[in-house]
Amino acid sequence: KKKKKNVFEFQGHLLIGYIYSETDNYDINWTTPFCVMTLRFIGLVMDIYDGHKPADELKTYQIQTSIKKSPNLLEIAAFGYFFCGTFAGPLFTLSRFRSFVAGEFLDSKKEVRISGLMPSLGRFVMACFYIIIYQWGVLWIPNEYFNSPEFFEGAAILAGIAYNGKDLKGNDRWDGVRDVHIKRWEFGLDFQSVIDSFNVGTNTFAKNNLYRRLQWLGNQ
Repeated sequence: KKKKKNVFEFQGHLLIGYIYSETDNYDINWTTPFCVMTLRFIGLVMDIYDGHKPADELKTYQIQTSIKKSPNLLEIAAFGYFFCGTFAGPLFTLSRFRSFVAGEFLDSKKEVRISGLMPSLGRFVMACFYIIIYQWGVLWIPNEYFNSPEFFEGAAILAGIAYNGKDLKGNDRWDGVRDVHIKRWEFGLDFQSVIDSFNVGTNTFAKNNLYRRLQWLGNQ
């Protein structure tokens, strides 16, 4: 009951914040990071719930993110306020955060992989590029939020939490917390391309924690 109460307190606080800070424009204010934090903690509750269920009752995506050992208050705070994903995302699970803290993404010398430097700078440059495009064409391209995920993804890559194993050629992959696939977003030809390429973390959260868990409702 206490856990349910905490979830409703976070959601209620966020809802009240939306009501009192609502304007006719697309706003970036304190409700933005609070929304990200609320989604992150909702996902955490779901993962802990999965971790206390028998393994044969879980699907593959649930097994990958389930939490068998519940975090203490300090770990919850570290997870919720981690600087790479506090203000505008990206969303990631506690299991990924634990792997990051345990040093599983480090190289053989227990240091942050140097291969992440150029991808991190690349996301930073793209973020700056979109800021310039926005400032130049603000009347035609009202897309002020687009640059934010790029900055924070660059920070996540540089910190190491975005490490995602190696590709078929043996090169390090740094798309573990990617929120925007720029080429697919810019050159996609259908609505599915938009879903697959923008706000990826939130879309994955909604797919795993809402749609897949509510399949028993059918098409209702």
